[in-house]
Amino acid sequence: MDTNHIISEYIKTSRLLTDAYHYVEERYTVPYDKLSKEKDVPFDYPELVLCYSLKKTCEHITINEGDSFLIFDVAIGRFMNNMNALVLGENVSKSNIEMFIKKCYAEAFFSKGNLFGACIYKLYVDQIKKRGEEAEIKKDLMNPKRVLMVLLQELFILFHEVSHFRLANISREEYRKIIDNKQQSLKSNDVIINLVNKGLIDKYAQIELEDIQKDDYRHLLVNSGSDITNSAFWEGYYTYLQNYYDDIKNVEEIICDEFAMFSLLEQVKPLLLMLQSSGLSCYANIMELFYSSCYMALQNLNYLVKIDNSVSRFYVGVNDAEATDDPYHFYTLPDVQKRKSCLVTAIIKHEEENNPEKTDLIGPFWSTLAVRLNKKYNDFEEVFQGHYTCCDRNKLFQDINLNKDDDVVAELMASSLETILHW
Repeated sequence: MDTNHIISEYIKTSRLLTDAYHYVEERYTVPYDKLSKEKDVPFDYPELVLCYSLKKTCEHITINEGDSFLIFDVAIGRFMNNMNALVLGENVSKSNIEMFIKKCYAEAFFSKGNLFGACIYKLYVDQIKKRGEEAEIKKDLMNPKRVLMVLLQELFILFHEVSHFRLANISREEYRKIIDNKQQSLKSNDVIINLVNKGLIDKYAQIELEDIQKDDYRHLLVNSGSDITNSAFWEGYYTYLQNYYDDIKNVEEIICDEFAMFSLLEQVKPLLLMLQSSGLSCYANIMELFYSSCYMALQNLNYLVKIDNSVSRFYVGVNDAEATDDPYHFYTLPDVQKRKSCLVTAIIKHEEENNPEKTDLIGPFWSTLAVRLNKKYNDFEEVFQGHYTCCDRNKLFQDINLNKDDDVVAELMASSLETILHW
């Protein structure tokens, strides 16, 4: 059977496709083709296949013992655009955030074949609309700066998946060498690991909170409910970090993040420089936009993963308190936060190497930017935590004040599902 037919059938059966969104293929194929033409790579890059579905994922698969395809779901861009508008917009209400989260849950239930859950969350969205509380944020979605940010985020995610493909197609000896070198580098450059090893963690724990904008770790943990002024907390966190870096999967994700960011930078740097005359006043502003896009792509995608995990737990009846077997989960620094921290470290190192005369300014600038971006998510995180639960059928009925009569449910589902696929 023709491989193109096979991949087409795979996409049709594994994703709920929709044609409700128009996209320009060259937006993705041109940067990808440029990346795939790099020299000294002992393998062919997979063929890029685009689709638009409710699944919103990027993956690579191999069929017929060697035909590789990289599937990029363009719906990722729509998700990123909405997330950016909700996080960075000035007139965003909690109803805006709530409605978007419930839409995402409806789509996640739908994509997994749970039509009941999809219907209920669609009705949640209808309730918010009836209250008339949502503000108008559509204008922000078409802001030129936001449009560029979405493109950067899409390509960051695409290039990240390319990096996974690259690592999967080298010898195991070379792979192990790359992982070992990165593990050593991460541990030797980690602030907390170095402070504990040098016996300076007591002094670090007593840093005044007013100085928090200069310290990424303490900012990320300040709202965790933990006593971050207690050195015992940081010693426990030290153990968490050691375990984190010892996990090959975590290290590979960090490697892929950095590959994606710097490969993308090589391609778009000339364009970013040209944009200096388009409202972005200086090179520093442009680079801030670039790095912010990559940084926020990780955080935005993390919410998508959390929603998917929450919906998956719906089927097995696991509640959120039991959903983790990580003994250090109480440090409330999810993997994405550590990956973002590593991304900032890579940014600082790169900028210091390219601007040696400004070394004293670069570290504080980028660390402070990371803190500002994290704070932008506060309102979204507050609303999201209220939804990130493993809900059951009875609770859904109770929340929506819905009659449990099966005929009523069937009628509602019939009228709701087509809307979800094309809203």
